[in-house]
Amino acid sequence: MQMERPLLNDSSTFPDDAVLMHHLGNTFKIWSAFLELLKSGYPEIRLDWKYYKDGKSWLCKASRKSKTICWISVWDQYFRISFYFTDKAHGLISSSSIPETLKHQFTRAYPVAKLKPVIVNIKERSDLNAVEKLIDIK
Repeated sequence: MQMERPLLNDSSTFPDDAVLMHHLGNTFKIWSAFLELLKSGYPEIRLDWKYYKDGKSWLCKASRKSKTICWISVWDQYFRISFYFTDKAHGLISSSSIPETLKHQFTRAYPVAKLKPVIVNIKERSDLNAVEKLIDIK
């Protein structure tokens, strides 16, 4: 069984709108809504696409000054936003209004270098609600 991998594996092809539209399909509208959410609600957050040789794919880092807020990867017809929190965020996450599945994901995750992931697969416009709350926690 082959594991699903993120797309954008060609180091010579920068993930511009045309490339993203090709891979995201209808979800590109949600990508645009995500960009608008950042622009209007979090104008200090910058996006930076970079090709990572170790993972053999392009990833987008969203950061505020030197602090990484989240990582974004592109998959077949959706995109994934990954947040990493220390255990100190446990109270904020458990008392937030994000879906229970994401809360459980955080509490059950094994820490990697003291960080625990909360990963949101963005397939519906409503998935951005959890992303907004997680940005606020971060």
